[in-house]
Amino acid sequence: MSSSAHIESPPAISVLMPVHNGARFVDAAIRSVLEQAFAGFEFLIIDDGSTDRTAGILERWRRRDSRIRILRQERTGIVGALNAGLRLARGRYIARMDADDVCLPTRFARQIRYLDEHPEVVALGTWTWHVDPAGRRLKLACDYVRSEDIEAGLLRGEGAALPHPTLMVRTEAMRRIDGYRREYDLAEDVDLYFRLLECGRLANLPEPLLYYRLHYHSTNHTRADRQWELVGRMLAEQHARRGLPPPPPAPRPPLSTHAQCHRRWARQAVAGSSWLLAAIHGAHAFARGPFDSRNYYLLRFIASQWRRAVRERLRRRIPRLSSRACKSG
Repeated sequence: MSSSAHIESPPAISVLMPVHNGARFVDAAIRSVLEQAFAGFEFLIIDDGSTDRTAGILERWRRRDSRIRILRQERTGIVGALNAGLRLARGRYIARMDADDVCLPTRFARQIRYLDEHPEVVALGTWTWHVDPAGRRLKLACDYVRSEDIEAGLLRGEGAALPHPTLMVRTEAMRRIDGYRREYDLAEDVDLYFRLLECGRLANLPEPLLYYRLHYHSTNHTRADRQWELVGRMLAEQHARRGLPPPPPAPRPPLSTHAQCHRRWARQAVAGSSWLLAAIHGAHAFARGPFDSRNYYLLRFIASQWRRAVRERLRRRIPRLSSRACKSG
């Protein structure tokens, strides 16, 4: 037998998942990747200086599945972790994954099929379900599909115009633009998309293929002020490059308290018609600030929206019942 028969062929996809102190959610994230219908991938997990139980959890999974490769390093932040994984990647596609999210089993299969059939698209995301810390659905998120709409959203500062944890991108394009840039750490996704647009088109699959978990310790809550500064600077540069008027200043994000998180999740649950979940998060917000008028008005808002939804459902149902009565008569 020739020695070439022992050479392992490279995987189609290299999954990059950075993790720092992710013991609470990382089990579910890893399981969702390993249970993908498309199995031709390597799973690169970058342990970015974790000090909790993360290392032990990762090692247990590594012993169970040979597709997992673990890179342990001193804390560098998400950009350093992702670029370290990118240097090791062997697949023709890079798939992003966050250690607190869960992807649906058909995600990789749907994305790789689309990219194989659309060579003009260099990066592909999907719609997502926003879920609360317990994994309960709040609402369907992301409205964009076409590259032009995604770019317009990015120019308005909407980083989730292509949700970063759903990204699948051509490895050649990532290396052509030299990966992520450290100066835009915390807004690395928006910066990446603007540079990828110089290589080709962006797109989203119009179906939710990832549960995007919202929780107190996510960067969107803990480092929102720094993200706001970086995105503002980036948008000014991108508008100037395109000959557009300077963008209007975005409102500065308020301090993110636990009560504020629950108010935000309650409003998302209302948008998704998840009335029980809206009431649960409204009650949590009220319990953390019973004398805060915002929590009182939130509960009134939830009740009014629920009543409106019930009236609308009855309004649609009554004509159907009447028509059935006429037919039976």
